[in-house]
Amino acid sequence: MGSLLYLSAWGLDEGLTHSTVFPHLEVLQTSARFEQLLLVTVERERGVPFSPPFSVSRIQHRAMLRRPFRPALLARMVEYLTWPEHISRICQAHRVELILARGAPAGALAYLSRRHATPPFIVESFEPHARYMLESGTWPRWDPRYVFQSRWESAQKRHATALLPVSEAYRRLLLEEGVPSEKLVTLPCTVDTRQFRFSPTSRRQARRELGVEDDCVLGIYVGKFGDNYYGKEAFWIFARFAERLPGFRMLVLTPMRASDVQALACEGHFPEERLIVMSSPYGDVPRYLCGADVAFATSRPTPSRRFVSLVKVGEYWASGLPIVITEGVGDDSEIIRSHSAGAVVTLTPASLDEAASRIRSLLRKPGHREHIALLAGKYRSRSLIKEAYSALGLL
Repeated sequence: MGSLLYLSAWGLDEGLTHSTVFPHLEVLQTSARFEQLLLVTVERERGVPFSPPFSVSRIQHRAMLRRPFRPALLARMVEYLTWPEHISRICQAHRVELILARGAPAGALAYLSRRHATPPFIVESFEPHARYMLESGTWPRWDPRYVFQSRWESAQKRHATALLPVSEAYRRLLLEEGVPSEKLVTLPCTVDTRQFRFSPTSRRQARRELGVEDDCVLGIYVGKFGDNYYGKEAFWIFARFAERLPGFRMLVLTPMRASDVQALACEGHFPEERLIVMSSPYGDVPRYLCGADVAFATSRPTPSRRFVSLVKVGEYWASGLPIVITEGVGDDSEIIRSHSAGAVVTLTPASLDEAASRIRSLLRKPGHREHIALLAGKYRSRSLIKEAYSALGLL
């Protein structure tokens, strides 16, 4: 019996590791197919503790250190030249029989490791990462990162044992591109519905802590601004809601510096006195979601955003929050529209005014949070991880 190597391009202390990697490891730890699980992450410094929120009995952690020298582009190139050999040595030392990579960047490393005689690999959370970065303006078309990541994603489609896209929209595109259907299993980003379940007690605590009155409408946004997400444009949206909903206030939970967020708010003409900017541990996010009334998912509506699955959407749903989401975001924009669970918007004043009116009406409906929370159970339940892994014979 061999081992499974779970490969992540994120660090242990990153929010996406807590919300997406650890839940998958908890499921994989129950597998009778593998003797041991190895988690390999990319870290910026040595000695980051491996402390997932569950009992670890069969998982070991290995770190690949990010190179700190400049220019950053050269550092990234050196990493992608040297890390595959490092991964190969881990595979040989621990009799790894399968690599499970989280995301297309990690999938690129799994693919590149093949030249060192590594085992087969699967890529979950498979998305067109290179297209995201190009369409958001983060990488120009001539950027070596775009050129190579595009090639490596094409190679993953050919060589991976299986691919797990996060949206049905991307699964359909992969089928059109000739990827065999038996290699594809859709698995969106899931959420712990119990952890994010609405609690009246948590709502009172959060609003008291924030100094938000009971009759105020509190909006919430979780995450960063920029790249694949609107920057100042997000605050144009928030500002329109502040104009249309009396007493509206906006809570932003973000790892960004408060001064940078406040600068974006100024550019977006959002009133400073109605803005609360905080950095919060992941475990505290559910409480603040309980305190909010409406959530925002302001992703840039580029063509490739149809293929995403935003973690924050599942968390918003689990807390029963109506969501204001931009058009064409994964499967989620259409789910929200078809279930009357929020509003799908563009940046036009008419669209935003209609959305504010829709949210105002929705907030008056008794039981709207319970209704919306059902979407998390249907579309983002943790049980989907077990179903996908079982379909691939990993459990």
